[in-house]
Amino acid sequence: MKSLSTNLFGLLLLLLPACQSKKKQETPLPMPEEKLVRILTDVHLAEVAGQNLLGPARDSLEAEYYRQIFRIHQADSAAFFQSLDILLKEPEHAKKIYEKVLENLAKIETAQKANAPKKPANKTQMREKKPK
Repeated sequence: MKSLSTNLFGLLLLLLPACQSKKKQETPLPMPEEKLVRILTDVHLAEVAGQNLLGPARDSLEAEYYRQIFRIHQADSAAFFQSLDILLKEPEHAKKIYEKVLENLAKIETAQKANAPKKPANKTQMREKKPK
């Protein structure tokens, strides 16, 4: 699973110089683009879920997360990694994909904030809301 993290990190590094104006034919991905976007969104969520773990516990949890992600999306891990390899070589294509991933993550964050319980601003407000 470390290779996945390395590939994702490499992909993000390649996005930085992706502002070149050269238009090149995109290589077809072995996996449908929308499916790849959904999987990458879940991969980012899995990375966040395991970020506070260290060592073997983290590796085991990440391996299980990725198995579940591929199972949920009925995806072939080989096609996923082949897609990442293509995106590593095509920064403009990768940028387009990652913009969609970031949109998905923003929607998830907005939905979580909207559904989060509201906390009173201070103790005075808490006392005022207690039934008498």
